[in-house]
Amino acid sequence: MKKRSVLIVPMILLLVRQVMAQAGGHLQLSDAYPSAGETLTLTYDPAGTPLADKKDIRAAVFYLDNKDYPVADIDLKADGGLLTGDFTIVNNCKAFFIRMSSGKLMDTNDSTGYVYLVYQDKKPVAGAYAAKGYLLSGLYTWAGIKIDVEASTVLYQKEFELYPESKKEYQIRYYGMLGHNPSTRAILDQKITELESSDNEIEMAMAAALLGSQKKMKESAALNAAIKAKFPDGVVARNEMMNKLSLAFNQENDVAKKDLIYQAFIKNNPEEKNAHRTIQDYYRLELAKGYLLKGDLVNFYKYEGVLKDKTKIPVYMNSVAANWADDGLRLADAEKLSKRALDILTDEINHPEGYVNAPPSENKRNNQALYDVCADTYARILYKLKKTAEALKYEQAVFDHIRSATALMNENYMLILAANGKYAEAQKIGERAIRGAMGSEVIRAELKKDYIKTKGSATGFAVYLAAIESLANDRAKEKIAKTMINLPAPDFSLKDLAGKTVSLASLKGKVVIIDFWATWCGHCLESFPGMQLAVNKYKTDPNVVFLFVDCLERTKSYVPAVKKLLAENQYKFHVLLDETGSDGRQSRVVSSYSMDGLPVKFIIDKAGNIRFKYLGYSGIPEALVAEISNMIELAKAPDSVTAPKTTAN
Repeated sequence: MKKRSVLIVPMILLLVRQVMAQAGGHLQLSDAYPSAGETLTLTYDPAGTPLADKKDIRAAVFYLDNKDYPVADIDLKADGGLLTGDFTIVNNCKAFFIRMSSGKLMDTNDSTGYVYLVYQDKKPVAGAYAAKGYLLSGLYTWAGIKIDVEASTVLYQKEFELYPESKKEYQIRYYGMLGHNPSTRAILDQKITELESSDNEIEMAMAAALLGSQKKMKESAALNAAIKAKFPDGVVARNEMMNKLSLAFNQENDVAKKDLIYQAFIKNNPEEKNAHRTIQDYYRLELAKGYLLKGDLVNFYKYEGVLKDKTKIPVYMNSVAANWADDGLRLADAEKLSKRALDILTDEINHPEGYVNAPPSENKRNNQALYDVCADTYARILYKLKKTAEALKYEQAVFDHIRSATALMNENYMLILAANGKYAEAQKIGERAIRGAMGSEVIRAELKKDYIKTKGSATGFAVYLAAIESLANDRAKEKIAKTMINLPAPDFSLKDLAGKTVSLASLKGKVVIIDFWATWCGHCLESFPGMQLAVNKYKTDPNVVFLFVDCLERTKSYVPAVKKLLAENQYKFHVLLDETGSDGRQSRVVSSYSMDGLPVKFIIDKAGNIRFKYLGYSGIPEALVAEISNMIELAKAPDSVTAPKTTAN
């Protein structure tokens, strides 16, 4: 036993040293004891990391201040084989994490992250150990930093040893974390017992919260009831009232009634000063959205105008404006709404902030991408209002820098160019769209008009278009062939809407297209017009079978909804109904396939092997038909395709 104890002590000491040590390795800081307000220089050596040989390495610093958690970019400069960059630690920062990345690839420092404490006079500031402990309990798992409960426990204990007053601020996180580790749960239970017997409301409320974190809901509710009886005007009673109002707000569908609930809420719950993201601002966003979707722009602008955080509202503004434009309704309102969305996004782009999990540069790129979508909508509205010159200014700006355009963007650009007399340019856009599998009916029709304008007649157009489409099809087929897989398709038997049982095994010798979908899946329904075109194309081919498997429905009465959908849209689909799986959902068959989301289609060859997996929907019926057709033709003769893959991922 003595020998064993001798071994344990050094192991504990080693763990303490490990969790207290500043991150090192490939990333070094100019000061081993960084302090708030100090400007530091980082030096990064990517050699031997996942980022080795990457040319677009980026750095961002995530500050742990126990409040706002701001994020900042770090501009990097090459220094031989190294990278260097300066950044200044924000005030009130307790610790920070530096993310080194290239695209979606990150250097996680062996899953421990590049994490640093903040010091004052070479002593960790109050909250430094707790901040790192919080991080290791799961704060940045998205960044590849693994959860380490043991190390986190040591850090919290070190924090409380060095700063006993920190317990008041951080103990709820500390004890909550202990409950996830069987070896420390007894400590948590002892603490709960201690807090329950307290005469202090806050301590008793903490006990109730900790009971809830351990899923002891009855005990938690009973303790909260006792607290309210003892402190009828206390914090717990007030919080319960707030929660009831919040629940009522979120469950109410009538926006006017939601507004009344909001007024009652803010009357008793003043907003925190200088806070950018508050519960009150979330309610204002929901009210703005509600009035917008209702078409009540007076009340929409009332709430949009007082939003503190406007980052989420432009996408809804664009959606409503685009729908009005497509339907030819309220074009003047659509123009104003769309322009306001652009103004909000312009301000966000010019003054980007770093928050939560993204640095300013990332938020700027995201807002720029959304701006392009909204600018395309605005240009379409201007075109419909006959403001063609202004429409071209906005659409041209979008196409000057976007990497890829949607079919609708290409349509808009072609129509706007033609409206400004730029037929040759419009023709080039149409050619490019068709070559890129973005050729819609509108694009083909406009291309013919532009061809006639530039050539003087339609002579030769059919040959010209056929050549473009043949080249596009060859390229598409070559690209699709590279995605071919070869996996046995899980067999199944399901009943169709007529009660007839259909098995996959019975269809061997045919190419089978299985489309997994659900009535609640928007993209599934959007893809159906294209899928109907595909069904029509192959309806006389006895060797091709389409099966539409309805799955993962969220209500028990989904069969009438399925039948209604088919009848209203006159879809001639052979629909099968998935059955209840082990998870209690309508998932027995779909769960046996490699599914990343809906809609997802599997193209199965005559031998019963999955040859293609098609996820999502591009938004163009014609493009969907072309892609599915190419997959079907390749699945008919899979041996003609070079080196098929053997994985579905």
